Amino acid sequence: MGLLQDIQVELLSANSDIGPTLLKLRYLAAQLGSGLLEEWVRYETEGYPAEVPVPEYRIASVSYSGTFTNGYQSLNNVPIPSHLVEKHAGKGWVQFEIRDSIAVIDTIIKSADGDKIHSYGVSAGDLILLLQGKVYEGHSLISISSRFGGSPFAAIHNVVRARILDLTLQLEKTVPVSSLIEVGGNSSKVSAANTAHTTMITQTIVYGNQNNISAPQGIIAFNVAKGDTGSLTAWLTGSGIPEDQAKELAEFAESEQPESAEKPFGAKVGAWILEKLGQGAAGVFEVGKDVAKDVIIAGLKGYYGFA
Repeated sequence: MGLLQDIQVELLSANSDIGPTLLKLRYLAAQLGSGLLEEWVRYETEGYPAEVPVPEYRIASVSYSGTFTNGYQSLNNVPIPSHLVEKHAGKGWVQFEIRDSIAVIDTIIKSADGDKIHSYGVSAGDLILLLQGKVYEGHSLISISSRFGGSPFAAIHNVVRARILDLTLQLEKTVPVSSLIEVGGNSSKVSAANTAHTTMITQTIVYGNQNNISAPQGIIAFNVAKGDTGSLTAWLTGSGIPEDQAKELAEFAESEQPESAEKPFGAKVGAWILEKLGQGAAGVFEVGKDVAKDVIIAGLKGYYGFA
């Protein structure tokens, strides 16, 4: 049994931890040469550093309630409007980023006692200072409590499990060589096109399509040599762009200079992108428009020496 199938079997086993499965997926990602997939697995395994944006499934809504007093009477367990918390303390207090590793999240889930309902929140001591005198006029805020909406830890566990399964099923279908990889085996049969497809699948399934024309972190056209239209064409073709379209784009790129590293194309290439990928354009690629944009921009950055 190949490593990819082994991962799928583990995912379908009831109550199995995701941690060991993620380690196997990290090895598979390394063999396929996808830095983006390796990066996602590493963050899920080790936790997300403060400087790294978390995926949308790791953002939990937080609600607050507090005890107020005017010196004569107290108002206990009074809900604090979320818009006031965001206004005076910032969005991070109402949309909390859960950065813990998947092992910590699994431990929290296991610590639940059967069907008993558990309530989780954040440390909100500093929030008292930020909201003091800004919630109810004439009343002081003397204590505050928080609570996550829903069950964010179980949700993260289930989303990660589902996305690993979706990703491996898509790899099995579109990158057949992934099914042949075994621990200690030879991955020399993995081509640049296989790596590009793996990265695009990861981008689409894990992070979702991008809405801007920019190469996302991890999609880097290492095999596109500066000024080499042949390698640019090969990169585009291997990434799902039809050969005739790839050659046409490479010819345009050869005939003009880019505007900048952030916008690595000139007028002809810009018009080509707008025509092929603009609003209402008919689909001519094997991949979605947004993923195709990322691939094209990455290839152009390599061609013009910006990568």
